[in-house]
Amino acid sequence: MMRDASNPIDSDTSTDSTSSMFFESYASDASDSDSSSLASIHEDPQQIVPDEPADAQPGLHRALQIEDILHIIFDCVTNGQNVLDAVRWAEKTWMARAARTCKAFSKPALDILWREMDDLRPWLRLISNVECVNIAGYPSEKYFMFSNKIRPSEWTRFKTYSRRIQRLSYTYRSYRLDENLLTTLAKRNGGEPLLPALQELAWLRAAPYDVDTSLNLIPSCLCKFELSFSIEYVDDSTEEQLASCFDTFLRELSAKAPKLQKVRADFPKESEVYRRWERDRGEARTVLISTQTLEMLSQLSNLTDLDLSTGIRRSLEASPFNFPYLSRLRFCGPLAAAERLIRVLLVPALIEVELIGTEGEEDEYTRTLFLTCSQFGATLQRIELKLSMTDDLSTTRSVLDVITPLLKLHDLRSVDLDFPFWRLTLCDEDVRAIGEAWPQLEQLRIDGSMRNSPSIDSLVCIATLCPMLTILTLPSIDPACTLLPAGHTDSSHNLKFLFVLSPNHPEWSDTITTEVAQALYHHFPYIDLDLYNSSVFLGCWGRVMARYFEMQGSLNANVNDPS
Repeated sequence: MMRDASNPIDSDTSTDSTSSMFFESYASDASDSDSSSLASIHEDPQQIVPDEPADAQPGLHRALQIEDILHIIFDCVTNGQNVLDAVRWAEKTWMARAARTCKAFSKPALDILWREMDDLRPWLRLISNVECVNIAGYPSEKYFMFSNKIRPSEWTRFKTYSRRIQRLSYTYRSYRLDENLLTTLAKRNGGEPLLPALQELAWLRAAPYDVDTSLNLIPSCLCKFELSFSIEYVDDSTEEQLASCFDTFLRELSAKAPKLQKVRADFPKESEVYRRWERDRGEARTVLISTQTLEMLSQLSNLTDLDLSTGIRRSLEASPFNFPYLSRLRFCGPLAAAERLIRVLLVPALIEVELIGTEGEEDEYTRTLFLTCSQFGATLQRIELKLSMTDDLSTTRSVLDVITPLLKLHDLRSVDLDFPFWRLTLCDEDVRAIGEAWPQLEQLRIDGSMRNSPSIDSLVCIATLCPMLTILTLPSIDPACTLLPAGHTDSSHNLKFLFVLSPNHPEWSDTITTEVAQALYHHFPYIDLDLYNSSVFLGCWGRVMARYFEMQGSLNANVNDPS
């Protein structure tokens, strides 16, 4: 189709030729590689225009010419809940086509299409002076500006699209940015943030020099920042360099983004591949957070969510670091490091704690758990523990003994316990004690290798003790039950999700399967199929749930059908 000079959409800044080229990048086959999918940006833009003049728009309902209504409709298509790349790509393709349909659809569709970006390259290619070159090493793509001169019309278009981006993710390992690229664009922008509406930024697997360049993007409205480094080798010099780099970055970040609420920093251990080459290397090292780092973090006055995956220096000062509004804390690292961190935190409003202990001994686990309860127990409502042990695991422990400190926190609403490689037991008495300790419980998940299992009767027991429980996951279950005694008239419970990870009796007979499903339906008639994925129907527990949902469907049909 030839370009129509009279078509207003051709002269509109939100539907110019570059935006049309960007549409085509999303219309490419999702199975192609990134480079081939983005190559279509260079296609002839004159062949890409709406199928009808934008002014006429015959047959378009008046409601569809209201921008707010179109935003709501398009929001339903790209709701941000789909995590599969193919699905997300299909959503963007659909939105690109909607933007080309007519002028009324163009602006709201473009706003949503550009709102969330997991790739900087379409944005960078709005500037014709930005080029990609192949270089030695990995990643092999590097983007740089071969000239600082940018045409005024091109810069206006660039700023128009920049104002649409609210969430951005950049991964260094996919492609590189020249050290001066974003700095050059920021100077052209008069020192103002390149993405003035940005609210969430993920800067992943970054090289040290690459971190500071992200500051050129950040506006004062940024609410969430995620940073992870790519570490191949850590020695004393590297550790000091990265720690200093992070401290300096946090200082500038707090000045640029005073409204920042969520911070995630991930310092992974050094490359295992490198350690195999260097035979004299011992345990893999990581960057250790220092007193200065915690001081910088505590200066983020609006911080509500802190996520750290790293080690903690032994020489932390004893004076506490105050986080007055922090409501969620997640730490992933050695248990000894977790203990050191918890000791120096003052968090009066903490509601949720997630501890992932990558290594540790039993005494470190015990101290960490007791310390967590004593430091945060007054306000804590949700806790998640995933603890790996490095000492002797031949001893069998009761789940109740392992979580004893938590049983004193009677206001817990959500508990998630994962004990990989532990040898544990869980009996009916344990389940009853859990229900008595946490009467406000809404969600409970227990996972681990169990040497014995509670009976199905324990499900009714904990449901009775926890009337607000809606989600329950147990590691295993014994099908032996007496759930339906003669004359039993107990009222049904509002449980919505029930799952057993690995039942102890994989070969349940059809009779047992039916009896268990009937008992579950009698006590828990409101379990919601929409909360499950397809794996729910695998194994013997899957057959129980399949029978349960058959009953639920037929009974619901009978209720709705008077005949």
